[in-house]
Amino acid sequence: MPYICSNLLWSFKKVPKMYFVSVVSRETFELIFKFLHFIDNEGLPTYQAPPILFKIYSVMCHLNIKFQTLYLPNQNIAIDESLTLWKGHLSIRQYLPLKASKFRIKTFKLWESRTGYLWCFLEYTGKNTVLQSSLITPDTPKTAGVVLELLEPLFGREHTLWIDNFFNSPELARK
Repeated sequence: MPYICSNLLWSFKKVPKMYFVSVVSRETFELIFKFLHFIDNEGLPTYQAPPILFKIYSVMCHLNIKFQTLYLPNQNIAIDESLTLWKGHLSIRQYLPLKASKFRIKTFKLWESRTGYLWCFLEYTGKNTVLQSSLITPDTPKTAGVVLELLEPLFGREHTLWIDNFFNSPELARK
């Protein structure tokens, strides 16, 4: 178990333990974690999305679909990037030398402004990030493409979009 040190979860005596530590033994937890898979490895030859996301892409798509069907955002929505701390080895992590923790994973998210509901997200996989929106042309900048990809299901519903300078461009304003 390279990413979760399960021994630490069961070793502390004075620190309050998580609930599952009192219910599941360490050996059982390690067995569940070892055999937990979201996708069959034999499906790799027919897989069409970013190769780095092969193991989790089906879960990401399922979450995006559920987020979008369970709630329709109010008029004010926002798109922003989010950085998640990452200490493991992964090719899509970002190096940020000015931060205390230098490596993070970047995700682009569409939020509903009033409640903070996450309506849609897109994982950044480097310069080869695949954007599949029909609104994107070959000359569309990547940042505008990210906005169009996240916003496409809400086009024509008269929402007010709030974005920062990172995403803003003349090409985006024309669309």
